[in-house]
Amino acid sequence: MKSIIKFIVVYLVAWLGSAKAQFELGRMYDKGEGISKDWVKAQMWYLKASMQDNANAQFNLGCMYDAGDGVPQNYTEAEKWYRKAAEQGHVRAQLNLAVIYDWVSAYHNPTEAAKWYHRAAEQGNVDAQCNLGYVYYNGNGVSKDYVEAVRWFSRAAAQGSEDAQYNLELMLNPGRKIK
Repeated sequence: MKSIIKFIVVYLVAWLGSAKAQFELGRMYDKGEGISKDWVKAQMWYLKASMQDNANAQFNLGCMYDAGDGVPQNYTEAEKWYRKAAEQGHVRAQLNLAVIYDWVSAYHNPTEAAKWYHRAAEQGNVDAQCNLGYVYYNGNGVSKDYVEAVRWFSRAAAQGSEDAQYNLELMLNPGRKIK
């Protein structure tokens, strides 16, 4: 009963134009929370909230297009929505945008990837910190810089990243073979 009341309240407030409620309603449809999962309605509500610059809705639209959840997979749309959210400081959008520039061949741009990894890493995102360590270690989109690589691997390792801990160990003990 509680979830039905929540749905009704959120639905009414969303129809009144609240971007926060529109995002929440989109999320409820997206996750099937209190109602049946419906990606078409989720996309519609995320889009309404996104038009009001709601970074969470923009990020979720990016995720839908990135994964092809309820919409055809479309990296152009994913990149567009991630960028809108990332420019507002949304850390997971910054990371996902960096990954698109790093790994999706049609969008491969190491300089952009490094820029967005750096923005997310500065906000404390452990995956971005680890990836930025790789970027500096390999010189992808930035000058090779082992000091910076150690710095970013260290930050990620301090947050529990096993990949960063492993890479840091290899960098600090280059003669040691780790199994």
